[in-house]
Amino acid sequence: MKNLRWNLVLSFALIAFLMLPSLSAFAQSNTLEVKCVDANGNPVSGVKVILDPMEGHKLKDKKSDGKGISEFGKLDDGVYRIFGRKEGMAPAAFEFAAVQGGARQSVTLTFQPGDMTKKLPFEDSAMIQQSYTSLAQGNTLLTGGKVAEAEKEYLTAIEQNPANPESHLNVALCYLQQGKWEPAEKSLKRASELAAALKLLPGQGQAMYGMILDRAQELTTKLPMIRLRQEADKALSAKNFDEAAARYREALKFDQNDADLHYNLSLALANGKKFEESNQEVDKAIEIAQKNIQATEANVKTLPEGPQKAQESAKLTELNRTLGIFNDLKKRAAEFRQNEILRQAQGILQEGDKLFNSKDFAGALKKYEEALPLIPGAKQSIVYSQMAKSHEQLKQGDQAVANFRKAMELSPENDTYRKALAQYYLNEKKYEEALNLYAEGGGGAQADQALFALGQKLSNQGNSQVAMLAFEKVLKINPQNAEAYYELGMIYYQEKTNDAKAKELLEKYAQIGKDAGHLDNIKGVFAVLKRRMAK
Repeated sequence: MKNLRWNLVLSFALIAFLMLPSLSAFAQSNTLEVKCVDANGNPVSGVKVILDPMEGHKLKDKKSDGKGISEFGKLDDGVYRIFGRKEGMAPAAFEFAAVQGGARQSVTLTFQPGDMTKKLPFEDSAMIQQSYTSLAQGNTLLTGGKVAEAEKEYLTAIEQNPANPESHLNVALCYLQQGKWEPAEKSLKRASELAAALKLLPGQGQAMYGMILDRAQELTTKLPMIRLRQEADKALSAKNFDEAAARYREALKFDQNDADLHYNLSLALANGKKFEESNQEVDKAIEIAQKNIQATEANVKTLPEGPQKAQESAKLTELNRTLGIFNDLKKRAAEFRQNEILRQAQGILQEGDKLFNSKDFAGALKKYEEALPLIPGAKQSIVYSQMAKSHEQLKQGDQAVANFRKAMELSPENDTYRKALAQYYLNEKKYEEALNLYAEGGGGAQADQALFALGQKLSNQGNSQVAMLAFEKVLKINPQNAEAYYELGMIYYQEKTNDAKAKELLEKYAQIGKDAGHLDNIKGVFAVLKRRMAK
């Protein structure tokens, strides 16, 4: 986001200096000393020095003495333009000297070789008019963001009319936006000097020059902050996030109520993965923006319909847009933080898996425990499952069971963890606990099917004893499970432990079963059972 909200271009209709009314009741006690020197600083004598009071009084003139000095005493309070001419030298001028309250002031005119008849800028009305045109073109360019082009127009305006403080102020704005700090400071100083002098003139010009003076002084005061701000922006663009954050913090020392600075600091901190600090800064930006909105809303309500109300309404729209940007950063930073934490946790989990696969179960367990607090909510279930497996390998049964249970609790819809704990119980020959887990696994057909699949698996593995327990639980849950009757009956038949039970179970299958292969097989089994039971 752009954080230099300039609104800086000042465009005034300058008042002709010679058309101002005279002041009344002047003090006749001021003194103005004019030093005339050449390019090397040597005194120039015989210069006709002219004192031009800007309030429209009569011009005064004196020749510079052997020391190059002309002194004007008993001057009225006021603003004066000073210029001088001498044969063989180009004219020189000083704008403006302001004297009041019995002051004694000294100014210097520096002369270069040249034509003494050359017009000075203020003596050439065409040049003055051209300066206004250049100034207006510069304002248009600067408003359109064409800073370098605007700078050229303002410099032309200054060349045509060096005494216009607005041109000096606006070229300073161009320098600021381009990071030309020394020229900016000099231009602001010159704008302040000119505006401070011209502000003493009576009439409408007082307010105009007062505004220019205030703005120039404000920017001079803020110059260190503006410089820090631009340096911070540059560092942020270059992804030097720590440097950017440090410079934004320095800039905020000048103005803690700058919402944009807090926003940009938050942005730098978030990109630097300092999420807590980033959240604090964006909250400050939001708080300041909300206060500004409330104040502007209150102001809009009190204003009558007109340009000022329209301007404040537009400002309110912009403030609300900015607040939306701040809130969006807060949301995106939270998501970025969560994603970053998950990436960090994933890396730790991968390290844990490597240790587990290399049979360093204690090391793996430490990594899983390290990753656990970084993972939110139900996603912790996989970590608890890995921790349980590590405990299992370390022969820490109680901890293994507790962690399997925690995984099941966090993800009750995921049957993987239930089966993992059941398998642990089977490995530990805790058959009843294992079968109970399958029986609890959702109830009804789901538990029926899970237990039946387990029974088949155990039977295929040769663990007929536990397989029988599994099929018996299936029938308790669902007495109409024909396949369970068949599988259990066949185990009894093959184990030859209870032929009557085998016959009973297979007869039940013959009543409700539908598998033709099973039904055909049962006929042969019945024949064998009949012979065995007859003995």
